[in-house]
Amino acid sequence: MKTTTTILSVLLGLFINAASAEEANLHGDVGVSYLSHNYFRGQSVSEEALQASIGADFDIAGLGAFVDFSTSQSLEAGDDRHDTAFGVQSSFLDDSLSLSVGLLHYEYTAGESELEGFVGATYNTILSPTMRFYRNTEESLLTYEASVSHGFDLGLADLSLGAGIGLTDLSSSADSDYYELSAVASRSITDSVEAFASLAYNDADNRDDSDTFGGIGFLVKF
Repeated sequence: MKTTTTILSVLLGLFINAASAEEANLHGDVGVSYLSHNYFRGQSVSEEALQASIGADFDIAGLGAFVDFSTSQSLEAGDDRHDTAFGVQSSFLDDSLSLSVGLLHYEYTAGESELEGFVGATYNTILSPTMRFYRNTEESLLTYEASVSHGFDLGLADLSLGAGIGLTDLSSSADSDYYELSAVASRSITDSVEAFASLAYNDADNRDDSDTFGGIGFLVKF
């Protein structure tokens, strides 16, 4: 864990220094939300959770860079969880294809901490098909994810529909397929603040039952 923390500190320091050395074109958002159930890759984290997040995008040497942090605090049975992701991204083929590469660190209060490298690709068309590949840096555990999404302007609110599927290694000898369908309705309160409500269906082949859960929250853009 000390090695993981050192790596994250050094890389985040390099990102911040590079962003400070030039016009960073910084923008992002801060969010708070409540979830009736919290899942990660098809596995239950907690039955109820309060979540907070902050994310930022900026430019480094002509590349787009991103840093995202989120924390989930359990209100019922389950565990707290903290996530940090950062990397670089760029577009190709007249902005029709976006590629990203970075690191994801996540930690539970029970003591488990993992660091993964990832690469992702999004084809910027009507359903925004996205694929991501993750590899654990210590145990060589792999995760593959694919998703599609589309947004609609309903006048009264914006509606985003999504569907995703994944395959993840739970250990060196066990894996799991997982699936999720989601709908998020959001409405702007001011130019920088929006409220949202979500509904999702989640299932995994190593669980006895699927689950439908919801959430509400606010997002402040900067």
